[in-house]
Amino acid sequence: MNQNNITIGTIVATSGIKGYVRIKCSTESPRDIIEFSNVFDANVNNYKIKAIISVKGSIAVAQIEGITSIEMAEKLIGIDLMTKKSELISADDGDFYYADLIGMEVYFEDETKVGNVIDVMNYGASDIIEVGGLEDGKTTMYPFVEDFIVDVNLDEKKIIIRKPEIF
Repeated sequence: MNQNNITIGTIVATSGIKGYVRIKCSTESPRDIIEFSNVFDANVNNYKIKAIISVKGSIAVAQIEGITSIEMAEKLIGIDLMTKKSELISADDGDFYYADLIGMEVYFEDETKVGNVIDVMNYGASDIIEVGGLEDGKTTMYPFVEDFIVDVNLDEKKIIIRKPEIF
């Protein structure tokens, strides 16, 4: 993916027969997805989100301009909706977007390198970082919560985490 683009949601399902889609939003509030004027997919197809019909959790039911039937909506399932990173509001000092974490090196407090951040996700309880291992190719998920994260250094592209007691 182009580093200047950021995923703001993924179309995960249809909703009803009028062409509405369910979007799993990556925005702080799912309703915010309608605010982006430049929304596109990996193939640079453009989308205009006309309305947010309802929101439940991180899922927004949305009406996309030109999509008027369930058959049309079904063709969109699985598409990642993106925008230019430049469209985002600048983060305050000490704050960051989760997209900024992708690729950062992760270390335990004792300086042991764990790997690099592959993804940031949330399944409801808290945010989680997925870290790819160095040699074995396996990934491990760590909670991205204050009690576990020691430091996030954007300048050095480095995250320090507490070593779980099971290690």
